[in-house]
This record gives sequence, C-alpha cells and structure tokens, in this order.
Amino acid sequence: ATLPPERNPGRPGPPPPGGSPHDFPRRFPPTISLTMAIKRTFKIKARRDAPCPEIYANFCEATHSPFDLTLTFCSLTGIQPEDLSETGDTGEAVVYANPKTRVTLPFRIVPALIKMLETQLNAIEENEEEPPPGLDSDDHQVVH
Repeated sequence: ATLPPERNPGRPGPPPPGGSPHDFPRRFPPTISLTMAIKRTFKIKARRDAPCPEIYANFCEATHSPFDLTLTFCSLTGIQPEDLSETGDTGEAVVYANPKTRVTLPFRIVPALIKMLETQLNAIEENEEEPPPGLDSDDHQVVH
C-alpha cells in the first residue's frame, strides 16, 4: 500500500491552493548565486551628482555591539559654563551634544574605513607644515 501524494513526503503532490513555501522550487526559476565561480575586482565610488544631505559635525562618538560599529556625529558650538554643571560617575563634567546623524557599519568594512581615513590624514599632513589643530604629530590616536 502506498500513501496518497499529500501524505507521502518522498513524492510531491499537487500544490495547495494559493501555493506554499514548499512548492517554491516548482513555482520560480532557479536564481544565480552571488558566490558563483566568476570573480571580478571592482572599485565602488560615491556618485557626486546624486542628492545627499551634507551634515557638519565636529564631534564623533563611537559605540559598538557584537555585530557592528555605530558612529554618532554631533555639532558642538559655544559651550557655556552652565553646560558644565552636570557631572558623570567619575566626577568629570559632562556636556550633552545633540546628534546630527548616526552611521552603523558592519565590522567587516571597519579596517578599510580606518585605512581610508589614515590615507586622508596623511595627505593633509603632507600638504601642511603643521598638523591640523588637536593632532599631535607623534600620536594619531586622539579620539573624542
């Protein structure tokens, strides 16, 4: 005795009305996987002609989760003495900045970002007699 097709897992039966996830291979043609044997190198460049808001920031805070890095960009102007009245756990004054934008990045692109920023910083330093304000020429690890 054989089971009817709907109860025999080894033999496909007619798809239920409206289809189901189980009949996916029969309803759609196969797709090309991005991990195919064709390998090409290419460069990605940001389009300069596409509209994109430009946001000024003079402060950046970095935080992370186990999965990604988040950069929060802020703009600080004119800190007043009353802004320094609140203190943190260490007793140090804390000034809260309003975020302008946040960018979250997967960790796999962070090394390339660091290399790109170092290249830009080196280009600035080579074209100037003195390093930009706030940077020691011996220590590029200054982070706010």
